[in-house]
Amino acid sequence: MAPTRKRAVWIGAAAALVLCTLTYAGHVLLLVVGAREGDVPPASAIPLPDDAQVVSEELDCGSGGCWLTVEVRPADGQSPDELATEVGSAPSLELTGNVLDPRTTYLWGEADGDVLSIQASYWSRTPV
Repeated sequence: MAPTRKRAVWIGAAAALVLCTLTYAGHVLLLVVGAREGDVPPASAIPLPDDAQVVSEELDCGSGGCWLTVEVRPADGQSPDELATEVGSAPSLELTGNVLDPRTTYLWGEADGDVLSIQASYWSRTPV
């Protein structure tokens, strides 16, 4: 490969890397700048076992922001407290974000009769 062609390939690769970096930085900036207290994580962000069943989802808000309350019915033979321990939400769990959504999700779980009630929030570090 000629030196000028090799140089052009390196410049093109560097430009592509810069473009990808700027695109990702713009995505994260939009998440941060566009953040509102009403933002809540999706129920899919909660690491539930396959045999657990989501019974209901409810969005609640207060003076400290909003949170998602998800009621989960454990598998047959499992108590809500055992499910909370398996999920890691008893008493609380902090889930770090991923590449697409780098926000941290905070979870709290407690037994409510025969279901586990889990609250998920981006904002509150204490149970809501």
